[in-house]
Order: sequence, then C-alpha cells, then structure tokens
Amino acid sequence: MYNTKFSNRMINSINKSLNYRKRMLNMSINALIGYIIVGSIACIARALELSTIKYVDILILSLVVNIGTILFILFLRRVGNVTERMASIIFFLEFALYISMYSIAVIKLEEFRTIALIFALVAITIELPFTDYIESLMISISSALSQILMSYYAIYYLAQGGSFIHEVFYTFCFLPALIIMAYVARQINIQKEKIISGRVLLEDMNKRIINYNKALEKVNESAGYEIDFAAQVQRAFLPALPEKIDGWDIALDFRPKYGVSGDFYDFYFDKEKLTGMTLFDVSGHGVSSALLTMIVKPIIFRYYSRMTKSGLNDVLLAVDDSISNEISGLDSYLSCVLLRFSEDNIEYINAGHPELIMKKASSGAAEIIEIEGRNYRGTPLGVNLFKNTAEELRFKINPGDAMIVYTDCLLESKNRYLESFGKNRLMSAIEDAPFGNSEEILKFILERFESHIDEAEIKDDFTLIVMMKKQPVSD
Repeated sequence: MYNTKFSNRMINSINKSLNYRKRMLNMSINALIGYIIVGSIACIARALELSTIKYVDILILSLVVNIGTILFILFLRRVGNVTERMASIIFFLEFALYISMYSIAVIKLEEFRTIALIFALVAITIELPFTDYIESLMISISSALSQILMSYYAIYYLAQGGSFIHEVFYTFCFLPALIIMAYVARQINIQKEKIISGRVLLEDMNKRIINYNKALEKVNESAGYEIDFAAQVQRAFLPALPEKIDGWDIALDFRPKYGVSGDFYDFYFDKEKLTGMTLFDVSGHGVSSALLTMIVKPIIFRYYSRMTKSGLNDVLLAVDDSISNEISGLDSYLSCVLLRFSEDNIEYINAGHPELIMKKASSGAAEIIEIEGRNYRGTPLGVNLFKNTAEELRFKINPGDAMIVYTDCLLESKNRYLESFGKNRLMSAIEDAPFGNSEEILKFILERFESHIDEAEIKDDFTLIVMMKKQPVSD
C-alpha cells in the first residue's frame, strides 16, 4: 500500500512538472511569435511614415527581445523538470524583458506612442491560452502604467511632442479592453482545467474499464472451461446407441444451447433388447438446467426399472414425488415423455411435453398419438400446485412406422419474421419425409426446420429423435 501511494505521488509530481514545462514553453513560443508580429507592424508603420521610429531602433529592440525569448525556449527544451517555483521565476524574467522593451518602445515611438497600447493588446491576446488571470492582469496593468509613466517622461523630460492628458485618456480607454482580456484568460483557464480534469477522469475510467474487461475475460475463460467440462460430463451420461438394435432403427439430433443442455434422453434395455425410452426437458437452459438433468436421470431410471409390473402413470407419480422432494427449493420443473415397449405394443405417458407423432408406413400420414377429446397430458414434473395427472395411452406400432419425439424448441424456434416453425409445419415435414430409414426422415425434418428459421438463432436446447419399428431379427 505504501509503495503504491509513493508511486502515485511520484507520478503526480512528474505530471505536474511536465505540465509546468509545457505551459512555459508554449507561452515563450507564443511570445516570440507576438514580438515578430509587433516588429513587422512597426516596420510597416515606419515605411508608411506613420511613425518616426528609426529602423535601427526597431532592429535593436527586436533582436534583444527575440534573442532573450529564444534563450528561454532553448532552456525549457533542455531542462527535464520544471517546478512551480521555477515556472514563476521564468515568467517574471520574461515579464521583465517584455515590460522593459515596452517602456523603451513607448519612448522611441515619440508622438505615435499610443500605438504601443495595440502592441500590449496583441501580447495579452496571443498569451491568453497559457497565462492565468493574475498573470494576464499583471501584464495589462503594468502595460498601462508603463504607457502613462513613459509618456510623462517623454513629454516633460525629453520634450517630445504630444499631450500627456491625451496619452492618459487613450490609456484609460484601452485599459478596460486589457482587463477584459485578462478576464477572458481566466475563463479560458477554467475551461481548460475542466477539460483536463475530464480527460484525466476519462483516462482513469478507460483504465478501469480495460481492467474490468481483462478480469471479465478471465472469468469468461474460466467459465468456458467449466462449461466445456460440464458438457463432457453430461455427454458421458448420455446413452450411446448400439449400432444395431433388434427391432428398431433410431436416429437423433441433440444440440445444447450453451454447451450443456436442459434436454436429456435415455434408452432402457433388458440385456440387448430395447424396452423403453424417455425424453425430458428441464425448464431453462445452461448449467443449472444441465445439473438438474443429472439428478433426474437416475430417478426416472430407478423407478422405471423397479416398477416393471406397474402402469406408467404410477411410475410417473413416483418419479414426480421424488423429483418434487429433490428440487422443492428450486423454481424449476420438467416436461417428460416416457415410453415402454413390448413387442409391437407401446405404452406412452406425457407430462406437459409436446405430443408424440407417428408416421404411418401404410399411408405416410403423420398422426398425433392422443385420446381425441380428452386432455391426456399431465402437468410437468416438479409442479406442486394445480397438478393434473397424466393418463397412460397404449397403441400398436407396425414395422415401418416411425415415432417422432422432440422438445419444444423444434416447434417454438422462429425465423426473422418471428414465425414459429410450429406443429403444422412439423406435421407437413413428417408426411413429406421419404420412406427409408430413421436417418433419412430425421435429415428431411431438419432440412425443413433449418430452411424455415434460415439464419435466425436457435434460443433453446434442441432435441429430435426418430424411432422406426423394424422386423425383429429372428434367432
């Protein structure tokens, strides 16, 4: 902490030194430009016979003041640090040089000495950006006093022409303008300080934003590693389908939204025989939903395996009770499709999940497996209020028939015109899909789906499974 404070003090001290040096250097350069302008004006006035000052006097005054100013510039360029005290000394030395040359110019201009006030106005104007209020006021008042005193000396002691009263009057006429210029210098410096302060604040904010971005990048990188690891763990839990399953041809497409998914599927086997499957969808997506799939998967498997003699509605009730206890403190739920196979007979139950669709081999038609006129689907699992118990369905599947099981992302994904793919388009895609195998049907549905959404983003976890019934392999 001490080292940090010491470093900050050192940095602030160096910055102040550099600012003093820069201000004095710019002030000296502007003064040199002003002197050159005044010398040029004096030469023009002499050439037009508006002034009696001699060219040699103009040359000597210009050389003295210009060389003196150049020496200040060279000194400031060579010196490394300029303290506040050194800056004040340099200013007073340059001010002394200016007021000395101004006083001599008033005398040398003789009866045209009033023009020196214009030179003072030029000097104050050109130094405005680099002098503060006190410095500008000092130059203004000193120029006016010098004008009056040197005019008095020239008229009464050197017997030059002109009226001292007129000189005093002209000086007092110029004095408000000189003071106003000093006030303007003050306003300029106030605004400059505000700009500098704002720039420093902006630079500090930029540094903080850069640091925050770097920290955020590290957090995102760490989160990315964790999500990748979580995705690997989840993929390890997903069942690997055997290349050949007696009586079934299965194809699926599984796309997590964020590496890990709230969708999960499972297939149940008795030795090498497929006896059932489930597809469930935890509300939301991402890591939290994926973690819940890790909890739910073994629960469903446990009750499905133990309750082989019970109906699927009883299995689902047991699963629902267990899940409700496990996630009672979470604002989450899950929809579920659970299927049990026995030769050509299918037991089916649905807890708040999209409908199961069958593509009939005999006609190619797509049919929703349902009880017409009745709400056979129950509420999602984990919903403790307003429970509606799912009703078990039984139906027969023939060789060549294909069941299509999916999550709501397939129906709800929208194109750029905000049109959902929807049930009607899905039914049409299933009916138009060619007969062949499950992979061909899956591919056709996906082509229709992707053609509809075009380049729009899929905003949920996506799962689509096609299960085609085949003739069982004879022993």
